[in-house]
Amino acid sequence: MLNFSDQLRRLKVDHYEYVSLKVILLLTSDATGLKEVDQVRESQEQVVQALQSYTNFHYPSMPNKFGELLLRMPELQRVCQVSKDMLQPSQGSGETSPGFNLLMELLRGDH
Repeated sequence: MLNFSDQLRRLKVDHYEYVSLKVILLLTSDATGLKEVDQVRESQEQVVQALQSYTNFHYPSMPNKFGELLLRMPELQRVCQVSKDMLQPSQGSGETSPGFNLLMELLRGDH
């Protein structure tokens, strides 16, 4: 995960770009049970095009930035999955995971 954050820092990824990448991941048209696959695919393409326009306009000195952002997508997906797994309780135990407890402690700011 640290390597991934270093890559984002190197690319100078801003909040809008990061959110766009997350939305692109969420709008995957190969998810099971979708009724409007074409609409999801179109929405994903619109976000991809908006991200490309945004990066080209705001970072003209970094012409490869958009492509490099797209190359980070699989790693972002892995990071999201690992984070999700850390926060989900173990199956059948009914207990919260240590990752969840740590997150709640950090959010409370009791340290």
